[in-house]
Amino acid sequence: MQEIEAAGLPPPAANQLELHPRCTKPELLAFMAAKGILPIAYSSLAPLSNWRLGQQGGKTDASRAEASPVADIAARQRVRPRHLSPL
Repeated sequence: MQEIEAAGLPPPAANQLELHPRCTKPELLAFMAAKGILPIAYSSLAPLSNWRLGQQGGKTDASRAEASPVADIAARQRVRPRHLSPL
């Protein structure tokens, strides 16, 4: 972002970045807000535990064993969890 600004180019209208409760990036969000750049989150609802090779995932064995509310709803609706969509 600062390189774009230093080059005299107009700022983007939005910036897609990893953003979820475990990765909040407050400094970057404050910078973007000051420049009027909207954040677009990816990996915000269901981050994969193995998407970065060699890094520890966010889920522990205990949390993997817990019942998932999404799985419970899907079972009641007789669909797979991936077929559920937030309204």
